[in-house]
Amino acid sequence: MILFGYMAVPLSESLYVWMLAIPVVSYILLGQWLGFAVTVVFFALAVGSSVIKLGDSHVAWEAASLNLAVCFISVAGLAHVYEVVRANTERQLRASALRDSLTGTFNRTGLNVRFDYYEEAAADVPAALGLILLDLDHFKRVNDTHGHHAGDRVLRRVARCIDTHIESGDTAGRLGGEEFVVLLPDRDLEQTRRVAERIRYAIASSHGRDKSRPIEITATLGVAVRHGGESLDTLLARADARLYCGKLNNRDQVVSAVPPDADPKHV
Repeated sequence: MILFGYMAVPLSESLYVWMLAIPVVSYILLGQWLGFAVTVVFFALAVGSSVIKLGDSHVAWEAASLNLAVCFISVAGLAHVYEVVRANTERQLRASALRDSLTGTFNRTGLNVRFDYYEEAAADVPAALGLILLDLDHFKRVNDTHGHHAGDRVLRRVARCIDTHIESGDTAGRLGGEEFVVLLPDRDLEQTRRVAERIRYAIASSHGRDKSRPIEITATLGVAVRHGGESLDTLLARADARLYCGKLNNRDQVVSAVPPDADPKHV
């Protein structure tokens, strides 16, 4: 048998040819890095044993060993490239399933995943978790006046404002429509309120334009801090009660406590 230009008759009559399947099987079963390690080990064993076995025979063992090495490296290279592409594609698909396609922030599924992550992290060392629920004021007017494309640009602008004023360990997400959520681990109510105020000011201060017409937008934000064992839905409901109070009271504000005279149906 001739492979890559080298005569290698003994390879077709031994187990060496079957060793070419090792890289493929290793990458499929073990993944990128373990597959690579196993491939390197078997490559050294295969070439080393071929040199020992063929060294005293009439066959040109140098050519046979070189042929095996070239074949093995070629198959291993293809298997490695395939596994890298597959792993990257899988990571991208997993990430896109958790992200809002318009703003790049987390979607509702992603927010649930991040909330569970914070909950697990606080299992041994309890820590506060602040939540900000943000709703854009009169956003329907933007869509009606400037069109949905302009509205999409506003949503992306708001997402950038949020991202600028949170830390790397925090989480920003979009519930849908013009509602956004921010999860702030290790923040008490006052710290969460201060972050919310910075976000509110940044949104009100940002300016967008549509065909030379300014697009100004404000937001109302409700703030709550998680109590022990509280679910994300319950925490959102409490933040929503505060947000509702802000909507009734001229909007464009941060509300961190429900007024005594608030409608009990929304508290």
